[in-house]
Amino acid sequence: MKWRRRLNIWFFWMSILFGLSVVLWGCPGPGPVTRGDPVGPKQHLWKPLIAMLSEDTGYGMYTYVLFGRKLKPMGRLGPETLERYERLLEAIGGSTLSVSEGGQVDNAGTNVFMIPLTAEVAEPTRNSYNGVLSLRYISLLSAMVRDVSPGLSTRLAAGEGPFLISTPEPVGEIEKERIVLLYAELSSANPAAMDEIVGAYKRRVGKGIRAIERFRSLRLALLDLILDADDNIKIVRTALAGE
Repeated sequence: MKWRRRLNIWFFWMSILFGLSVVLWGCPGPGPVTRGDPVGPKQHLWKPLIAMLSEDTGYGMYTYVLFGRKLKPMGRLGPETLERYERLLEAIGGSTLSVSEGGQVDNAGTNVFMIPLTAEVAEPTRNSYNGVLSLRYISLLSAMVRDVSPGLSTRLAAGEGPFLISTPEPVGEIEKERIVLLYAELSSANPAAMDEIVGAYKRRVGKGIRAIERFRSLRLALLDLILDADDNIKIVRTALAGE
């Protein structure tokens, strides 16, 4: 029926316009680039994180891939949260060599994704992810930034994630008086956008970090908006089909 098609079109464009206004209002543009800005690593690898504070030293950046909830029992996780977790692991594992696959590299010019796992595996998956170890790192980081960034501390302690948190040194070597990190809080990201998010995050890491900075991307926010609008239209169509 014509009115159904018009409703779908109206709903889609209203979602786009509303989301665009939120994105433009809430996502500030990048700050000015100066001659003294740091330069981050351009190469990326991933590595299993098997035990607390067991990271090898010498890499240019450490990006921790952290989930704010245990994966078992899975009944406590919403299906979209679980899908975000899975898609993030797939996006990193599918686009990034492991340390064992990477061969000889310039460690100082490399960002290594540290993924809490229960054992050394060829690919990170939901079944091999170590949720307990992840929560221990989240607790440590939350306490570490509590005085300098209370908002981030609260998001880490209470949020489902997933989180990407990048630091120039292993967490155990961070000095509280000089905390420098980049973080992405992906609890509202569309799972279908994870490949693009990981690619954009890698590019952002390559620009270096000066302080406690939140990863923001207007392009990805718009992509999320379009994907969410498409999901909403599918829901409306399903509801209308059931009338």
